[in-house]
Amino acid sequence: MLKKSPIKRPPLPQAGESSWLILGERWDNRVALFVLIPGFLASIAGVEWCHRLFELPVNPWLWTAMFLVSLPISALLYRRGITELKRRTQGFQGERVVGQSLDDLRSLGCRVYHDIAEDGYNIDHVVIAPNGIFAIETKAPSKPLKGQSEVVFDGETVAVAGGPPDKEPIIQAKSAANRLREIIREMSGQDHRIVPVLLYVDWFVKSTSFCRDIHVMNQEYFVKAFENLGGTEMLPSDSIKLLAASLERYLRGKR
Repeated sequence: MLKKSPIKRPPLPQAGESSWLILGERWDNRVALFVLIPGFLASIAGVEWCHRLFELPVNPWLWTAMFLVSLPISALLYRRGITELKRRTQGFQGERVVGQSLDDLRSLGCRVYHDIAEDGYNIDHVVIAPNGIFAIETKAPSKPLKGQSEVVFDGETVAVAGGPPDKEPIIQAKSAANRLREIIREMSGQDHRIVPVLLYVDWFVKSTSFCRDIHVMNQEYFVKAFENLGGTEMLPSDSIKLLAASLERYLRGKR
């Protein structure tokens, strides 16, 4: 089935993004290329020296057979690599889109953090706000070119574009919230409820059941409805500053 990216508008450039792209380009064109070329030539030279020193007969059939065997394997691995690269690029862009949407919340007195890396996973976004603390998981699955293009949340699972119910995204979002609660408790000595949020970038999200444990929606609705979300706990500005400083200390310590 043909699919398309759900992202309507690409994210805006981030600080240092052009320099990072140039670094990657320079590595490919000016460093890696000049390592691969001598390595390839050295292997050819080694074969030729073996022919000369050991008087080995020229046998193109061996190399031809190796080429024919490697060609479909390489093509398969290349296709898988390109598919994964596209998926990761789409996920990266989705996180950028959500991150830039969340930055609008700073005007409400919120502190916003992105990409808190843990062992084997990351907390995509964190918002410390007067109406609570939010741990946000971002998803950007491809949309079908035709047919149903909505995410249905039934209170326990999500179904994307008419697909089977899936608990894993809910589990991921709640696990991120639990980990953030541990980090804040460890760094600040305070225990606060963390609200898990699951955002599907530029998808229409329909909830068929009310759930207080987690918010599932798209990024635009989350920002619009933000002041009405959260729990019963209200955080004064001094508490926000303390929690933000604690989280920043944790992030700097990881570096």
